[in-house]
Amino acid sequence: MQQQDLATLIGKTAALMEQFERRSAAIEARQVELADALQVAMGNASSAVRAAAEDALQRIPVTVMARIGPALDAPTQQYKHAMDAAGNRLQSGAQVLAGQLQRMEALHRHLVWKVMLAVGGSVALLLVGGGWLGSQYREEIRRHQLGAELLRAYNQADVTLCDGRLCANVDPAAVADGGAGRYVLVRDRPGAGER
Repeated sequence: MQQQDLATLIGKTAALMEQFERRSAAIEARQVELADALQVAMGNASSAVRAAAEDALQRIPVTVMARIGPALDAPTQQYKHAMDAAGNRLQSGAQVLAGQLQRMEALHRHLVWKVMLAVGGSVALLLVGGGWLGSQYREEIRRHQLGAELLRAYNQADVTLCDGRLCANVDPAAVADGGAGRYVLVRDRPGAGER
């Protein structure tokens, strides 16, 4: 479930990054267009104003010239204000996108830490469980070790069943052992020592 949520989050993050890149490219292209248009407009306006001024100076008396100056200032000021407003809008849009990117990076870091903690916890749990299971098996092996030694000795001894009872081929040269010398060593089965 967490992997699916992580995959969904990564997909959303990738989509936001792609949207951010598209918007950044569009804003950059629009800025280039506006700058080019501004250069052309400034060049055209400058040439036109210069030509008009020279022509007006030659034809129009000084009083008419005084009226044209304020008339040209108003459109130029309006154009300048429009360009300033467009620049401000572009800057605020870039700030909004930068804020979204920072929030996405913080979320990504948060998710990476959560995943690392989950993996670390799982590894620690596996190590603790493995240690406990190992100690359980060691205890079980210790308990069965005596039984294994007895079965190994039984397999090497020359014993069989006689009418449902255990019979042994006793070594007459062996010294009696055990409580009050009641036990005598059994001969090894032929070929048992070759294993």
